[in-house]
Amino acid sequence: MLYTKKVLIISLIILLASCKSEPEVYLSNVMDIMKDNSINTKNIDWKSLKSSTLKKAEGKETIEEIYPIIDELIVELNDNHSFFIRKQPKLKSIATIQTIPEIEAKLFNKNVAYLKVPAFNQSGDAALEYASNIQKKIKALDRSETKGWVIDLSENSGGNMWPMYLGLAPLIGEGISGYFFDWENNNSEWGFKENAVYNGSKIKLKLENHTF
Repeated sequence: MLYTKKVLIISLIILLASCKSEPEVYLSNVMDIMKDNSINTKNIDWKSLKSSTLKKAEGKETIEEIYPIIDELIVELNDNHSFFIRKQPKLKSIATIQTIPEIEAKLFNKNVAYLKVPAFNQSGDAALEYASNIQKKIKALDRSETKGWVIDLSENSGGNMWPMYLGLAPLIGEGISGYFFDWENNNSEWGFKENAVYNGSKIKLKLENHTF
């Protein structure tokens, strides 16, 4: 009977020691996602990093307390592309007005077309309108006397590449424009055809009533 009690006590201690809090589980899951998707995953000692990082989560009672730790991990990845979006409180449904950035277009010396493409990070109808606006500007400048094009991206900080690419695609032409590679060197092509931009077999954005 005494032996049985000892076994039960030891088992309970092991069980309690192995139980992770909700914040620790959350952090562990986040790190698994990073490991599976970061382009720099091969350069990181994940076993050591995970061990030291999870220690920082000990004693944390809420997931929100884990956010600064995740911010530190993003810096540790050093891939200049990953980011973490915190959970936002639910707000009452309010119609939001999506503003479409203005596309600056003009001719220099009557034969050099200039197009300034600003950053854009929206989707849906706004993305289609943005892409359509770029194509309309191109069509307006596409004259017989136009000898060259200047595409100004100096103030473009990035965002959703697909509407930008679809807008400029008539200048680039149909076909494959590039490839995406993951950390295992798997690749998928991206390109433009039939007024749609695609990645692999998936159409990312298409203008049904195309400008060209």
